[in-house]
Amino acid sequence: MAKTTDQKLARRIQEKTGASYAKCLNHTREVRASVPDGPDYVERWFMAALHALNAPRGSR
Repeated sequence: MAKTTDQKLARRIQEKTGASYAKCLNHTREVRASVPDGPDYVERWFMAALHALNAPRGSR
């Protein structure tokens, strides 16, 4: 089964942070709509998800 982009990003975030895959996937999907289309979309999506994962509760 092919991996979707959100799954690939979640795995990258998990490798970087050590958080659970499910938590990383949830944060990746949570921020997807907030990232505008354009160049470097996937990298900006990755950074937004990483920031959301590291942000304190209530600051998102």
